[in-house]
Amino acid sequence: MKARILSLVAVVLLSVAGAYASSPKTKVYSNIDNQTKEYTFVDSETNKAVKKVIYNYDTNGILQERAYYNWDEVQGWVNTQKYSYEYSNDKLDTVVYTEWNKDMTATQHIIYTYNTDGEFLSAKQVKADNLMAAK
Repeated sequence: MKARILSLVAVVLLSVAGAYASSPKTKVYSNIDNQTKEYTFVDSETNKAVKKVIYNYDTNGILQERAYYNWDEVQGWVNTQKYSYEYSNDKLDTVVYTEWNKDMTATQHIIYTYNTDGEFLSAKQVKADNLMAAK
């Protein structure tokens, strides 16, 4: 009897999950070229832009920057987050993470250290908070 009830509950949950999966609340549109991948998320019901993510690569296909934006009806695309990647000897050297929140900007640097054989040793995080955002 318990097995039958559990089976019934599982079937109902999977059916509900399947119904939501077949009609997502956002659509994703992509625009991809050699060095840039842009993904724009649009509300399925209103067809209004919601957010977008842009990935920038160098000529070798190495990720250089990842930026996130939210759509604002008045301002247009508004920066929310950005990751910049710096490399040395084909190894990730530094990640600079910037987050915009209203009139404030918070930036973090993550610096990676490797031994002479190129093996990862450590990552050090340096924060710079509460800086005024450039307008």
